[in-house]
Amino acid sequence: MNIIDVEEARRQEIKTDLTHNIFVEAGAGAGKTSILVSRIMNQLKSGLLTVDQIVAITFTNKAAQELKERIGDKLRDEFNNADGATKENLGKALRNLDLMQISTIHSFCFRLLMEKIFHTGMRMDIRLLDDEERQNKVEDFFHQWYKNLPYDVISRFKENFD
Repeated sequence: MNIIDVEEARRQEIKTDLTHNIFVEAGAGAGKTSILVSRIMNQLKSGLLTVDQIVAITFTNKAAQELKERIGDKLRDEFNNADGATKENLGKALRNLDLMQISTIHSFCFRLLMEKIFHTGMRMDIRLLDDEERQNKVEDFFHQWYKNLPYDVISRFKENFD
């Protein structure tokens, strides 16, 4: 079996092994989104899972949005061509599509935190920072940290970079 056969066999396993959780990691353009759409569609068509039982974590908001759109498009297409139990499963999925959790890890954790906010003792006004706010917070932290270092430590830092 050559490398291409192994890769194709693994792709088929991801699409059809519907009873296990699978972590998919691959470079850009490798077909992750297509494989995940196929896998999720197979789970929904079979009735094995409902949309509220599916969680897909991506690295970017753009990837999460693309995955949501592609699943929605595929659901509508396949619903129109389905019959029987499959059509019923897909119809239910379409009606409840907004319950599917497809997000970045940050958004996913934030949602979990907000669901349990009273148990954490945290304030209710927490929110996710955008990229610029996050970068500013990190810079502020390091400026403050550096400013509070003892002079001898700063001197040693400077010696290492001169």
